Amino acid sequence: PQGSSDPLASIEDGGTGQVQHATAAAVFNFNLEVTGSDGVSNVTSPTHDIRTETREGRIHVSLSKSGPLSKDLVLLVHYSDPHQPRAITEPGRAKFGTESWMSNPAVMLNFFPKFSTTRAACEFIFVVDRSGSMSGGFIKSASETLVLFLKSIPPGCHFNIIGFGSRHQSLFPKSVPYDQKNLDTAVRHAEGLQADLGGTELLSPLRHIFGLPLLSGLPRQVFVLTDGSVSNTSACIDEVKKNVKHARCFTFGIGSGASTALVKGLARAGNGTAEFIQGGERMQPKVISSLKRALQPSVTDLKAEFKLPAGYEMLQAPAKLPTIFNGDKAVVYGIVRSKGKKTLDSAVEGTATLRGLILGKTIEYSIPFQIPQPSEEETGPFTMPMVHHLAAKSLLKDWEAGEGVKQLKTPAKEA
Repeated sequence: PQGSSDPLASIEDGGTGQVQHATAAAVFNFNLEVTGSDGVSNVTSPTHDIRTETREGRIHVSLSKSGPLSKDLVLLVHYSDPHQPRAITEPGRAKFGTESWMSNPAVMLNFFPKFSTTRAACEFIFVVDRSGSMSGGFIKSASETLVLFLKSIPPGCHFNIIGFGSRHQSLFPKSVPYDQKNLDTAVRHAEGLQADLGGTELLSPLRHIFGLPLLSGLPRQVFVLTDGSVSNTSACIDEVKKNVKHARCFTFGIGSGASTALVKGLARAGNGTAEFIQGGERMQPKVISSLKRALQPSVTDLKAEFKLPAGYEMLQAPAKLPTIFNGDKAVVYGIVRSKGKKTLDSAVEGTATLRGLILGKTIEYSIPFQIPQPSEEETGPFTMPMVHHLAAKSLLKDWEAGEGVKQLKTPAKEA
């Protein structure tokens, strides 16, 4: 209102006031600080002109020109050796109090290996849910996915299709060579799939598959396509886990009702991957990606071991590390705790060792790290305890999967 410096002041006597419009262009200033920049070669932007400056071990990034942003700002942080495992540490925060594990330091390990992608012929067994719940769009989606799988198998492989419900049926008595005759038979079968096998009983076909003799020189890859859940999820996961040395398991959840616990649990236990297909979604990228992974070697039995000074222990998440395929990464979190003390009172030096198997050979990486003393800062790079938050998220996923609970001694509410 006229005569007032308050833009929200009321106008007396029902009068009106002029609305002032800004005429100057909007100004946007951006500043980013990259901490822990050891190993970072440079920071670039494919969308905007930026300036970078390194001061006191930190990279400072800003826009070359201030002004309005007409498109998203994208920044790329480049490492000189991206495949070298690295450790990022974060001090505990005293403000959370001695009863919270947020007051303890955290460490994050990043593992992004690169290895040969030589393909090998395999035996593919497709296990397709044909229970009554698959009727309609779900069985159509399963049919289309299966046809795409069949037409993407490379030469030299063997394959079979098993449908399951209250009982299970095999297309062929045993896995057959991948040739044109067998492919034509399988495609006709896939295109005519019906949801006509009653309930959902997955354990029986899994036991049947794992009881079949292995084909010489052909690693077994099991692909499960399902839309729902089973009453014995744990038993199915245990069966896959028990036979993981002889067969890998990949899963596809079809529709929004697919059980996350079953689909992800089977893939995790079988050193494979899990995918979910929603209505109308393009299936080809996910099918091709899963097939490529099935044909590639992978890092299995990956474990993280932490060596700390006497009197300290590590709470790790996730408790079980996933199988790593070429182009994948693994992230491991740890919360450092002192035995018999509430918080750490000094800096801690330790070593993390990542160990796994690839094509039967052991690979091993050692990553030294140092965790600083608890921080009292309310400003600076540790204002937001990001690693702690990510570790908490990983712990929650472990609890949901029923893993890693025994190693936790602190109430869940503190996460």
